[in-house]
Amino acid sequence: YHILVNPYPIFPDHLVIAAAKHTDQSIWHRYIDMLDLACKYDDFTFFYNGPKSGASAPDHHHFQASPKGLIPLCEDVDRSLDSSTLTYLTSVQDARLYHYDRFTTGVFVICSETAKSAAKMFYRLLDCAELREDDTEPQFNLFTYHVGKEFRSVVVFRSRHRSHHYFSEGPDHL
Repeated sequence: YHILVNPYPIFPDHLVIAAAKHTDQSIWHRYIDMLDLACKYDDFTFFYNGPKSGASAPDHHHFQASPKGLIPLCEDVDRSLDSSTLTYLTSVQDARLYHYDRFTTGVFVICSETAKSAAKMFYRLLDCAELREDDTEPQFNLFTYHVGKEFRSVVVFRSRHRSHHYFSEGPDHL
């Protein structure tokens, strides 16, 4: 990977982590790389946008990173781990899967002390998601970071490439 300054930052110190070899945007066999980065650079949150889920360059594999504390969803997940905002669903080895019960229905949280268990849980979760015809992976966004001795990943499943807010010309335009 090459770690680069994002040319179109939306956060201070916004980075792009691009694959050194040209390959399509895909999380398959690369989630463990995100976990490794999160462990090594634990003051950053790493995120992935699928090829049909907001990726700016779907023809070249990349992650992004921002300093921890700048993504409100991740901050709320951290505050919610001991509350009713997260509903426990299941475990695989030491990984636990939760459903995040705020804002939208398709948000899941994985907490694990080992990268191997987190990866098992993550790929099992993706296997349960809808895969549309001609797509190589479900539509989702992924945020991964490391806290203390624990990996945390937030998976946000999507129903479309862009929200209707993106195209709106009214007051709800983003």
